[in-house]
Amino acid sequence: MPQIESIQGLIKSGSIPPILLLFGEENFLLEEDFNSLLLHLLPTDESKFDFEVIDASESDFNRIVDSCSSYPFVNSHRVVVVNNFDALADKHSKKDGQHTGFQKYMDNPTSSTCLIIKAELDSLFGVSADLKNKKQEAKAKKKLDSLKFPFLTLINNHSWIEYPKISQGYISNWVKERFKSFDKTIETLAAEFLIANSDLVLRNLAEEINKVILYIGENKNVTVDDMAESIGKSRHYNVFELQKAVGARNLGLAITILQNMLATEKQEILIVTMISRYFISLWKLIEAQQNSSNQFDLAGKIGISPYFVAEYQEAARRYSSNEINRAIKQLTEVDYKLKSTSIPALFLLEKLFIGIMEK
Repeated sequence: MPQIESIQGLIKSGSIPPILLLFGEENFLLEEDFNSLLLHLLPTDESKFDFEVIDASESDFNRIVDSCSSYPFVNSHRVVVVNNFDALADKHSKKDGQHTGFQKYMDNPTSSTCLIIKAELDSLFGVSADLKNKKQEAKAKKKLDSLKFPFLTLINNHSWIEYPKISQGYISNWVKERFKSFDKTIETLAAEFLIANSDLVLRNLAEEINKVILYIGENKNVTVDDMAESIGKSRHYNVFELQKAVGARNLGLAITILQNMLATEKQEILIVTMISRYFISLWKLIEAQQNSSNQFDLAGKIGISPYFVAEYQEAARRYSSNEINRAIKQLTEVDYKLKSTSIPALFLLEKLFIGIMEK
C-alpha cells in the first residue's frame, strides 16, 4: 500500500503521484500540507488556468473523470482537487455506470494530471498506525474491508496520507517542532505553559505560536516569561501554576491563584477542564507505576512530558486513589453547575478546591 510519509518528502522527491488521497481527523495539518503542495504544483499566477476545484457533494464521478482527462494549458501538468469526497460513496449506485468510468480512470490515470482527493473517512481513523503494527493487522483489515467504492482501490493502488489526531502526550513535542520550523527553540517549561493555557486545538496553538514568534523577534530561545507576556497571562497566576498548587495540596496558594485568574477574565471552564485532566493523569500514573518505573514509559502512558513525571509522582503520593476518584467526581459536578446554574464561579471553585484538598 503506497502510504506517503509526508508531503515535504513528496515535494523533495520531485515525483508527484497522479492520484493522492488526503484524509484524517487532524484537518489543520491536512490543510497546511495541502497548501504547501499547491504552492509547489502551481507556482505562478498563470498556473490557475490548469487548476480546478470540485465539491464532490455537488458533483459526480463523471465530472471528475472529465476534468482529470483534460490536457494542461500552461503548465506541464493539471491539478484537480476534489473536496468532500466522502459524499460520493453513497451518491451513485453501481448500476448507473459512473463507478465503471472512475474505476477505469483509477486503473489508468492521466499522467499529466495530479488528482488530489480530500476526505474525512472516519471509518479509517488510525489505519496508518494499525498497518505499521503487526499486532493490529486484523484491525486494519477490518477497517479496509468496511470501505465503500472507491476508497479501497485508492488505498491499495494509489498514494495516500492519513492525518491522525495528535495525542495529548505528543502535543508538547509538536509545539517544539513547530518552533523549530521557525528556527527557534523553546524551553520545556515554556511549551507546557502554552499547552496549559490552550484548548489543545492545533489551529489555535499554531496561532499562539505565531504571536510568540512575532513577540520575541530575533531571539532564538523562547522562555516561560516570553510565553506569559506574549499570550497575556501572568506567570504566577495561571492554570499551570494552579495545577501545581493543587498537586502540592497547598490550599492557600491555590485559592490565591484562582482568585487572581478569575479577576482578570472568565477562565472557570478552562480551570475545571485542566484540573480534571490533571487528576485523570494522576489516576493513570498510579496504575502505570504498577508495571513500570521508567519515566519515559510512564510519560507516554499518562500523556505528559517526561520532564514532569517526577512532579506528578509527588502529587500521586499526596493523594490516595480514593481521593483522586472523589476529586474527579467533584470536578464533574462543578462542571455541570457552572454550565447550568447562575451560582458564582468563584464560590463554586473555592468550595471545590476545599473539598478536593481536605483530608
